[in-house]
Amino acid sequence: APNAVLQRRRSRGPGFAYLFDAMMGALGIESHAVRGYLRQPLDTYQGAVMPAANHVWNSVCLDGEYRLVDTACAAKSHPLNAESKTEAWFFMSSPKDTLFTHFPVSPSNQFVDPVVPLSVFWMLPYVRPTYFQAKVKLLNLPHVPRMELRDDQVTPLVLCVRDSTLSVFAEVELHDPSGSGRIVARQPLLAQCMDYKGKRMVKVLVGVRGADVRGLIKIYCGTRLPLQPKRPEDGVTQAPGKAQKMLGFLQGAKDKRSLTHDYTRVKDVDEEGNIKTVATAKTFPLACVLPVVHQGRNNAPTFVQPNAAMPNEFYIKEPTDGQLHLGESISFHLLPVGDERLFHLQLRSPSGQQYKFIYQPSDQGYILRHTVKERGAWIIVYHTDTDGWLPIASYHCT
Repeated sequence: APNAVLQRRRSRGPGFAYLFDAMMGALGIESHAVRGYLRQPLDTYQGAVMPAANHVWNSVCLDGEYRLVDTACAAKSHPLNAESKTEAWFFMSSPKDTLFTHFPVSPSNQFVDPVVPLSVFWMLPYVRPTYFQAKVKLLNLPHVPRMELRDDQVTPLVLCVRDSTLSVFAEVELHDPSGSGRIVARQPLLAQCMDYKGKRMVKVLVGVRGADVRGLIKIYCGTRLPLQPKRPEDGVTQAPGKAQKMLGFLQGAKDKRSLTHDYTRVKDVDEEGNIKTVATAKTFPLACVLPVVHQGRNNAPTFVQPNAAMPNEFYIKEPTDGQLHLGESISFHLLPVGDERLFHLQLRSPSGQQYKFIYQPSDQGYILRHTVKERGAWIIVYHTDTDGWLPIASYHCT
């Protein structure tokens, strides 16, 4: 009963929805509790018969317009809400947006015209509020409710987002074949942005490493790292003491005698040559989820991961595979995004050799062809006036 929920200030199941309905009734606002099916990311049912109702939300009518409220999904205790914050999007959301995840038992409670059939509902991707807040549009969805890949096949997924302040990260989350939903691997995909005719376009290269596996393609979207407000601890370093200075001097002398390059001389690069500021699943909020099925051989590429903290953006046309092979002649081709200035780009070998990129006026890109003759990390860097040389991407030859 609504009174019991109000007194306990907690509820399991539809209690919050019935309490909200009672509160609206007390205020004289037209409101209804809506029973229906709430999709989850791991749902696999695609049948012609609607599954049993598993959720209750609310509809309210203000000035003749229907809006939907889901107090359970909005609650900060909901496991899908990032950082345990209340998700305000679920208050007064539009019916056409809510239909991506909420399918009512009664078609009249969709509040859209024409009514969306169940078969179309299954074709829609699973989305989170970020999908609408960032105005994500998936432009080349397959005609089946999942992506299907074979062997080393790589398929581009094209989308656009609201504007150039946003960036995207994507990954494949592979699950236990038994159907338990247990995550057995996470594989980053290559998601890159390009400003094209006033639109912020994104291309995600999708490939799966694993023989006969199933999983989810997860797309995250949020404000680019250089545009996010800095935390108080960012950029604060302690001044080195005398012992640290001496240790650094000795280490520097050792480096000069060594054939191995000190990768840490480049900002945001660790001692293994990995870029420390690549995006992860924790960098941006989750926007949408697509099921993926892979069959055949386990030989898809390991995608290169660009530096997410660069003040400038570069689109890597090639190579997109993060693994290089000894003796292989590689063509490097990068395009600056949304910036017509000329840049100085270099490829740095594991021993510290520097190879300059050539500017290509035909597409305003930068190209370099080089034969890989060393094992280790090969890093593409570019020069900035404020921070010196910054990494764009890191490749590894093993």
